[in-house]
Amino acid sequence: MISHRIYRLEPWLVRALIPADQVGSYILYRASAPIYVGRSDTDLRRRLLQHAAAGTGEYFRYDVHPSPSHAFWAECSLYHAIDGPLTNHIHPDAPDYLDIECAFCSTNLHDVLDNRLVANL
Repeated sequence: MISHRIYRLEPWLVRALIPADQVGSYILYRASAPIYVGRSDTDLRRRLLQHAAAGTGEYFRYDVHPSPSHAFWAECSLYHAIDGPLTNHIHPDAPDYLDIECAFCSTNLHDVLDNRLVANL
């Protein structure tokens, strides 16, 4: 679950909030509008510091995940859930070493829903 609080994308604050070597997902904002969703499979702090140095956004939200696959699914969820234009040029890509797909793309979502167990009420 991504944090509800929006933080200023300042290097000192990123360093204060996020320990090194954490896997995670994030949203970048300009003013109050989300502009980019992303993740880091190795070091969320380093990735957000890169965005801060590049001036990619003004604010951010983040979440730490137990594994790269969880971070990928969280990033996909955010990518599909945000209503409005994002600066992401492509759909989130799974890490090369994992054989997983986005569960939120329409064809995959329909497959999941069609194959779920249905309770007889």
